[in-house]
Amino acid sequence: MVNVYSKISDVRVGKLPWLLKVLVMCLWIVKSNFIPCQENSIEMVLIDDEKGSKIHVTVRRHLIHLFKDILIEGKFFSAGFKSSCDAFVDHQVQSNIWPGQFN
Repeated sequence: MVNVYSKISDVRVGKLPWLLKVLVMCLWIVKSNFIPCQENSIEMVLIDDEKGSKIHVTVRRHLIHLFKDILIEGKFFSAGFKSSCDAFVDHQVQSNIWPGQFN
């Protein structure tokens, strides 16, 4: 199966589906100001593989456990959105990693 990747600049609200191949240019974890040791979010700047377009992405607190170990600064990964309910991240293009299901 051949993956046709979208460009970051082509992603629009309501335009589905899309699949991105991006580089995690910068990644940091935002800690809670009120609860010691609690992580509130993962923040990232992603850069498009082809055009060099950038986008800021937030992984919210309730999803951190799904993505913390697979998102690595300086590495490429694939991310896609198929419907308003389905999001996935694939840090190795060969295997799909859906939240809650690791291959």
